Amino acid sequence: MDTISKEDADHVKDHPFSSQELQALQATLKPRDDETDETIHLSASRDAASRDAIANLLFVLAGHPVATRLKSATRRRSAQLAALYVRLQYDDFALSLSIFDPLTTAVADYTSDLDIWKAVLQFIDLITPPPSKSIPASYFGTPFTRSSASHQGSDQSRADLKDPLRRELNDWTYENVSGFWEKYFEGKDWAERCTNIFQDLSKRHNGNALQEYPAKHSEDKIWEWLDGFQTEFLEPQKSLGSPQEKPHLDSSRGKYFRTKKTGEITGGQHKRQLDLLVKRRSVSTNKLHDWREVLVVGELTCSPKKDAWSDTFLQLAVYVREVLTVQPLRRFVHGFLLFGDEMQLWVFDRSGAYGSEFNVCEKPERFISAISAYALMSDEELGLDTFVQQDGRQATIVMENATSKEDMVLGLERWPFVVQRSIVSRGTACHRTTDEECVVKFSWRSAERRAESDLLKSARASAGIARLVCACDLTSIKELRSGLDFSSAKGARRKTFRLVDARTPDDTKQSFTGQPTQRENMTISGSKRRNDSSANRDERVSKRPRRSSRCQEVAPSDLDKSQAQFAKPQELFRNRILTCIVVSPAGRPLRHFRSPTEFLTGMRDAIRAHKALFMDSKILHRDISEHNIILTDPKKNSGFSGMLIDLDLAVAVGENRQNEQTEARHMAGTLQFMAIEILEGGLDSKTAGIEHTYRHDLESFFYVFLSICICYGWEAGEAPESNILSGWYTGKIKDIYRFKLGDMGPGGFEKIILPKFSPTFQCVIDLAMRLREILFSTGALDIGTREDPEELYGPMVGAFDNAIQALSW
Repeated sequence: MDTISKEDADHVKDHPFSSQELQALQATLKPRDDETDETIHLSASRDAASRDAIANLLFVLAGHPVATRLKSATRRRSAQLAALYVRLQYDDFALSLSIFDPLTTAVADYTSDLDIWKAVLQFIDLITPPPSKSIPASYFGTPFTRSSASHQGSDQSRADLKDPLRRELNDWTYENVSGFWEKYFEGKDWAERCTNIFQDLSKRHNGNALQEYPAKHSEDKIWEWLDGFQTEFLEPQKSLGSPQEKPHLDSSRGKYFRTKKTGEITGGQHKRQLDLLVKRRSVSTNKLHDWREVLVVGELTCSPKKDAWSDTFLQLAVYVREVLTVQPLRRFVHGFLLFGDEMQLWVFDRSGAYGSEFNVCEKPERFISAISAYALMSDEELGLDTFVQQDGRQATIVMENATSKEDMVLGLERWPFVVQRSIVSRGTACHRTTDEECVVKFSWRSAERRAESDLLKSARASAGIARLVCACDLTSIKELRSGLDFSSAKGARRKTFRLVDARTPDDTKQSFTGQPTQRENMTISGSKRRNDSSANRDERVSKRPRRSSRCQEVAPSDLDKSQAQFAKPQELFRNRILTCIVVSPAGRPLRHFRSPTEFLTGMRDAIRAHKALFMDSKILHRDISEHNIILTDPKKNSGFSGMLIDLDLAVAVGENRQNEQTEARHMAGTLQFMAIEILEGGLDSKTAGIEHTYRHDLESFFYVFLSICICYGWEAGEAPESNILSGWYTGKIKDIYRFKLGDMGPGGFEKIILPKFSPTFQCVIDLAMRLREILFSTGALDIGTREDPEELYGPMVGAFDNAIQALSW
């Protein structure tokens, strides 16, 4: 290519290589210590070292701002460079290295930036086949958002969760919110009692209520003071007089407890040690606590706030996530941080965290009142659910039937079978009814989105889709936060974390100027890497980028001003509406399959249901995940053994199958099951993302299929300790993107994914290969959307039919 468009030339001019960046490019072509040539010239070398050198060069170029701005007819150049990087890493010998000669010459014998980018465009155009008849990617989607929901099982240690929670709470955390103290601690039934406690304590110590508060702020000393305080003022003191004589001496509803080691609190996702917690006095005082009993969480530290805030706050967030996971119907959770003389009071809800702070010594009455209040608050003031009625161990709800308009009394099974493990999210929780006829779903939908009940009504004619029985809205974030002012004009401070991620301004530059990320030197079997080149080729399938968790707090002013509109949300908080929906029929989670045949039948019928929803009802689901497919009795579900649930993120589509609803502000889908092209849309912070299509949902079905085949079907004690699919949901977006590109490529799929199938699912390996071929083709990955949906729906359903038939022989 001798010419380059004016627009592309302007991009190159606006983003020149710095001397440091140019050195990083040229360094990728430098020989290893055991090489003798001054530079690896491709015309003379065709071994593994050449492939690594070219792959590293493409890796670095893919992260440059110019690559993210140049687009072909269907894809970004950065994505095409990343795809080529993956092909080289997996020894795609059909890719001739000679096509890269102009690029390596332009880099090694540098004359201008323009020559380098001309060479890039030249070899991309040479190897990119003409696009199939497909729908061009539409880049008017929505910015990407992250949550900790994908982290499950062993991936939920404090270290594992802190980085995801940084991302989840980034820009949705506020300090010094105006009206916070007045809303949560004043005008309550117990407010006068808190005042009386402070006055009584002051009188005993000659006006110094904190005389006995430890000057040296060790955790043991603070607990000793707090335990003595609650014994004296919050527990029954019948000998000191009747409640009428000294009302503040009546017993409080809650009591403070302390854990000294991990394992003293049960029922959570991981073993943890919580500094302080409040639970009801009526609950057993057994030494072991349960996360289901926790009302308030607290953290103590001797370190100054300025040094320890970020780490301590995220530690508190980990504990709040535990509470919301086992108490998913909580409206919000109170928490506090005590940095010696500095105290922060926090409330976490499904839209983030907000709080107030003060100096304990300067405001002793506020300190005493806060400590007392947490033990005196009612269920509603603590954010507990008040909609579900408890009668002993039986939980019931009363709702109006959507058809007959008559009230229905529904009994709920005690524990939900679906729970979303995150804080800032829809917080979805699904219970079966005790008669096993319906599913009751609670979720915090976006106030900007069309209600799921409306979509279910529109989809009533689509077989395999949940049928609406009842629906109602319970409350909203806007209502729960009424009376609070989050504006900076009133002193509120929005907390922003620097996140080393593909959608942050600094990340592109950082990934460009450094060398490609180191890769693990382990084979699939776990043996150490050998030094000979043949070993390198055999083992290259296991070399994946290491994930970085480098994050630090940063003030919003430190962000690139030109990208402020993408780096920072415009609204003060996301308004969500808590909705309860009852649908039928009931079913079992996909992972509770009784046989491979039942699993395959459920998957096939869920795809059939998706087709009917999209083609007939003109609705696109957009959140295909393991939790949104349930196994059903075909006698109760129109002959379908699998059913799609949860249309919270669904959108209506027009006759041209383009999304009609564009008010949703965040990229849709569950990260672990997200399509490659959707991830690709998250690589460039200058664009809003890629519009979701039916093909992206079908790709998500494939990832659900693979996840079940790898993670389930093991005998007790035989399952692998590490999850090979963790790269699909942890780390930077660009690394997740590369992981999936590599795993779905011919080499990666056959050498990394298929060998990890559990013993139960060895029988469906041929089906897995066929599904991959249908979705991605046999050669270079085709991730575009076909114009005719039947080109994918028909072959996928047929592949499942053939596999089901084969299992019955």
